[in-house]
Amino acid sequence: MSLLYVAGARVKNGLNFAGKRLAGYCAQWGQDRWVINDMFRGMRGGFFVDIGAFDGWIASNTYVLERRFGWKGI
Repeated sequence: MSLLYVAGARVKNGLNFAGKRLAGYCAQWGQDRWVINDMFRGMRGGFFVDIGAFDGWIASNTYVLERRFGWKGI
């Protein structure tokens, strides 16, 4: 089992060490938190292209961008 460091948080299998998802985020490995905090520095009103195959919420990399940061996407 490997550890992943995402935006300063130690993450294992998408969960913090208390066994809970990172609060306020949906992505499996914390990708949404990394994109928001490190890549775009909290930018609002952006645009994304989501290529997914599940329900659009569980383990979504873009749900938080759309709902909390006002991004639009297809």
